[in-house]
Amino acid sequence: MSQIENDRADPAAAVVAPAKTPDRLGARSVLWTLLPILGVWLALLIVGYAISFPRITSRTTTKISPWVALVAREVEFSPGAGREIYHSVMTFDYVVVLAVTPDGRVPLVRQYRPAVEDFTLEFPAGIIDAGEDAATTACRELLEETGFPARKVYPLGVNKTDAGRLSNRVHSYLIETAAQIPDFKPEEGVITRLVTPSELVDLVLRGEFDAQTDLGTLLLANIHGYLKLPS
Repeated sequence: MSQIENDRADPAAAVVAPAKTPDRLGARSVLWTLLPILGVWLALLIVGYAISFPRITSRTTTKISPWVALVAREVEFSPGAGREIYHSVMTFDYVVVLAVTPDGRVPLVRQYRPAVEDFTLEFPAGIIDAGEDAATTACRELLEETGFPARKVYPLGVNKTDAGRLSNRVHSYLIETAAQIPDFKPEEGVITRLVTPSELVDLVLRGEFDAQTDLGTLLLANIHGYLKLPS
């Protein structure tokens, strides 16, 4: 029998196996599995973009003196919104010290403040020097301005001074002092005055003790239970 005849006699030999087709059902299954993941990723991307507002688009700092710089910030409050420029004053963080002497009185300092063109009554205070921690500054300023050495130091908190205009922070402390050092002489232009808590409240009510950072420090000391004020 010839080869041709043999092929005709065996129909199976003439059947060619069809080429394999892509598993479209499997691909669709994978796609449907990935869709929720892609949806979550896209949602997170959108939310992340939305919560990035307001955002600072530019910042320029102009040094005015060794103590003060003017900062101009360009702010975009929402997607597509116009950008607005806001100015603030950058200066150093400082400390405010509410001290209590061994006999229960509070040291105040009277000095002339050019910014308000007037004399003020305040708690001892001062700028935190570079490389100096706030508690050390508080003890140093208290001693320099009042002559009272620190015995126990209690941190009251770190707070914004004026969030609308100033970028610095005030570090508030209550300090229990030892006796005033002998023959103490305050810094030039500074007069030390000792008052009782009751007298301090009277000064507040009369508007003679009115620095907001000092009033905030006084409130913190009262809230934390370090100083009881007369009602």
